[in-house]
Amino acid sequence: MKRNSFRYLWIGQALANSGDLFYIVGLMAIIHGITGSAMLMAMIPFVTTMARFISGSFAPVLMDKYSLKSLLASSQIGKTAVLFLLLVTYYVLGEQEVTVYAIFGFVFLISFLDGWAVPASHAMLPRLVDAGELTKANSFVALVDQLIQLGGWAVGGLLVVAMGGSNVIW
Repeated sequence: MKRNSFRYLWIGQALANSGDLFYIVGLMAIIHGITGSAMLMAMIPFVTTMARFISGSFAPVLMDKYSLKSLLASSQIGKTAVLFLLLVTYYVLGEQEVTVYAIFGFVFLISFLDGWAVPASHAMLPRLVDAGELTKANSFVALVDQLIQLGGWAVGGLLVVAMGGSNVIW
């Protein structure tokens, strides 16, 4: 588990997962600020989950067709590009109702791309660690993911209070 490639994978995924969580918290604050609706705010995690579920069904086909490394890299690059488009759209449209619908569309696209990244990164583990350390590596990656999910919501909420939703997304 001391290989650099494994270290780069889990650190990169930890940063990507933290970024995903922070942008979701930031968008929830923005949507609540625009609409005042807790239901629309709560739709962000729902749309995220549904998009990941849908794209996850395509992941095996894509993993057979493309290399795991290129699939993971293209997913992360695509997510970054769509997030940038989301921010530009938010600043162009401002805080109006149409912005909320645009946000949901961008969230769906970002999460759809993320649905390929998670299976690809998990499928890379057996190639990056020795067979005897695979259980330990899987456990470590799962622990890091769960720690980010556990603490990330609280940290994201504190960041939104301190900096505002759009600044957290940036």
